[in-house]
Amino acid sequence: MQQAGTRGRSGRAAWLALGMGLAGAARIGAAPEDYVVRTTPAARLHRLEVLRFARDWQRELCGVIGLPVPQTHAPVEIELGSAAAEPAAIDHAVLRGSQGYFGLVRIPAPEQIDAEALQFALTAVIVRTGIYNQATNPATVTEPPVWFVRGLARYGDRSRRGADFESAYALWSCARLPGAGELWRAGAGSPAAHHPGVAAQLAAFCGSREPRRERWQAWCRHLGLGGAWAPADLARLWTDEADLAVLDAAWDDWLVARTRRIFDPGRTPPGVVRRFRSLLLLYPWECDNHCSVVTRAGLPLAWCIENPDADGLRRAAAAKARQLALQGAGRDAAFQAMTAAYAEVMRRMAEGAPAGELARMWRQAEARRRTVEAGGQATPDRGR
Repeated sequence: MQQAGTRGRSGRAAWLALGMGLAGAARIGAAPEDYVVRTTPAARLHRLEVLRFARDWQRELCGVIGLPVPQTHAPVEIELGSAAAEPAAIDHAVLRGSQGYFGLVRIPAPEQIDAEALQFALTAVIVRTGIYNQATNPATVTEPPVWFVRGLARYGDRSRRGADFESAYALWSCARLPGAGELWRAGAGSPAAHHPGVAAQLAAFCGSREPRRERWQAWCRHLGLGGAWAPADLARLWTDEADLAVLDAAWDDWLVARTRRIFDPGRTPPGVVRRFRSLLLLYPWECDNHCSVVTRAGLPLAWCIENPDADGLRRAAAAKARQLALQGAGRDAAFQAMTAAYAEVMRRMAEGAPAGELARMWRQAEARRRTVEAGGQATPDRGR
């Protein structure tokens, strides 16, 4: 990312000094505290679309995730169009004005917009403006790793969140992600630099830590004043303790809790289907009464329905039925039917149904699960 620069903000010559060669620049459609768009005549048709996109993006990053708004000292400026024969790629800069730092986004070819590049440029402007406006000496500012800014940009795109989480969770659950000391390391060697989904989850983790706005402000202040991008410092900023073990624990707990999040209503990611199997066990902490046959390793529900009158199992089945029924909330119809089938088995077990009836219902639920795992629509088993 470019270093912050300085330029005056009046006159066409200042714009020409940026090397953009803009002609006919004019302010359009933005309040003084919001955005200023300067456009070539050929790019004028795209100005409202770009302005709407920029405002919506800022609303997501600042209003929802909690990053500081970038217009504390001046509007964000957008250069739309280029007089060059072959326009360059979307770019950004953080510049010093008369009152403080402000962001600039250059979009040379709005008719061929690269949405991902624009998302990154807008995100970088928001992040870096927030950092530089906390600085007392711009030469000592610590720039955040590019992978983290890209992670924020990915997390800002709601359409990516479900897939990114599943990708990161799969790595974490297979012990393929290192501890905080390595995971948060700056530089291209960081695991997050190689796994964009992981970078997005680290950004999401930061955005989940309350009070989020105050924490983001403290993060910007830390980097703006030259504080190091060091895992221990990040642990202090996001967990209040400069202890990597605490940061690791908070990250682990957050990932596990996030498995219950519905990112795309009506859709069931493969990871959710895989994780459902782990619920087909009964654990001691799920029982509201002591069951001597239930161990910490988990007792298969298949064994439970074959031995429903074993010590305390029928009473424990009621709570398990409620847990299984909840798993289908927000998922597709086939997955909901499958979870409801398993829940009904446990409900009938709690009501005292005989083992034969439970076995028939269990086979039907298992048939639904196999169909769901195969990617098809679940249908009940008409067998024995």
